Amino acid sequence: MKLGRRITRYLFFIIIIIIAIRMNKITALSSVKMQKNSCPRDWPGLRVRFLAFDFDSTCTVEDTTGLYYKATETYRRASEAKSKVLDKEWESLGNTYLKGHKETIKRLLENVPYSENGNLSMEGLKSFLMETHNFDSECTKKVEASGLLSGISKEGIIQIAKNVQLSPGCVQVLGQVNLPLNVISFNWSKDLIQIVLGQLKHLRIAGNNFPTEDNKSTGQIDSHVSTSFDKEAEFMRLVEGQKEIEGLSVFIGDSIGDLLPLLKADVGIVIGNSNTMRKVAKAFGIKLLPLLDLYNRYGRCNSVQYDSSIVIPSTTDNNGILYEATSWYEIGELLLGNRLLPVTD
Repeated sequence: MKLGRRITRYLFFIIIIIIAIRMNKITALSSVKMQKNSCPRDWPGLRVRFLAFDFDSTCTVEDTTGLYYKATETYRRASEAKSKVLDKEWESLGNTYLKGHKETIKRLLENVPYSENGNLSMEGLKSFLMETHNFDSECTKKVEASGLLSGISKEGIIQIAKNVQLSPGCVQVLGQVNLPLNVISFNWSKDLIQIVLGQLKHLRIAGNNFPTEDNKSTGQIDSHVSTSFDKEAEFMRLVEGQKEIEGLSVFIGDSIGDLLPLLKADVGIVIGNSNTMRKVAKAFGIKLLPLLDLYNRYGRCNSVQYDSSIVIPSTTDNNGILYEATSWYEIGELLLGNRLLPVTD
């Protein structure tokens, strides 16, 4: 009996040991599978040498153009009845522009011969952008002729700046980037941009201004950056100044006016939900891919150790590829990787 019990116990212990060994093997195999299937989390961010971005609807929730007439002395001192009249005048100009802009885009796209192979058509795109600029230029002249922008003061701009709503995460992400921050914008006032983004260090603004007399605007617009061609030229001029530095050039924008600098950048990032942008991109063979494609290919899922030899092909050599970001936080992860501090709005 005693011998039988000992044998039983002995067999029991052997079975326990066998099970334990098998469990360890399974755990080890599971661990290997997890290592193979999960992405390493020590991505330090893209090696960027130059960063530029648009302002309106890229770093702001809405276009700020419609605020400027409220910065005039006439509007700020107007009675309630008078301010309503001015509101209606501006609304009429705005509605005329939006309707005409939409019709112009539709008319031009109807005449675009879609490429069967889907290749980028830069010649067609540039012709399209020039036509849209001609329309925008005529509308700007009407705004100047209206007199609604006459009498804008610095104090007025400070006041309307309080009504500018920033895109969630924009300032928080850019504030962590240790590079000169280049704004290239169609906005009519560099002063407004400076006030709104003034908390950012190393801010450089390429844009426009209101000419003044006696510290009040004349009603005209001193345009230095008014076309996508201007943005492209400014982008290339600034990038040229950083050519001795290793790394990639990045441009972030939201609209068709940003297309040329987006395509010139090594990494062009589109943010926002512009349907017009997507229609135009499709018409001229521009591919819009999720930013995650770029992030996974060269970022978190690339390798456990950062490979400094990685070079992302220029978008101009990659058949017109741009990347879509869903948020500034996603852009922050790409640019900064594990150095990105928590972003709170």
